[in-house]
Amino acid sequence: QSSMVATAALLFNAARAGIRSCNLRSYSMMAQYPPVPLFYNDLYEVPLPPGHRFPMAKYRLVRLGLQRELEPSNLATFLPSPLAAVSDLTTCHDATYVERYVTGTFTPQENRRVGFPWSIESVK
Repeated sequence: QSSMVATAALLFNAARAGIRSCNLRSYSMMAQYPPVPLFYNDLYEVPLPPGHRFPMAKYRLVRLGLQRELEPSNLATFLPSPLAAVSDLTTCHDATYVERYVTGTFTPQENRRVGFPWSIESVK
């Protein structure tokens, strides 16, 4: 999967350079563009029960693999994602929904739809 992302980053830079086919000249044209910034949030972990369908450790491993592949060739940079403010969340979620999640007042059914148990760590 990391090769697919590397290819996507390469194609993204090629598109920015207006390149339709690759040759040595194409790569030198792409070098003039800055690397694609990729943000990660594997610094934040939500405590989950063993065997949960969202094993948190895998996200860090995927990021590290991509970082090893993309940074040396200057295709991408990796930056910790900033924490979202409530005002950010309400641009794409209903304000009442966000408030109920933040305060831990979801019903058990709503928590199941989220995919992991509510915890203060998931709010932070």
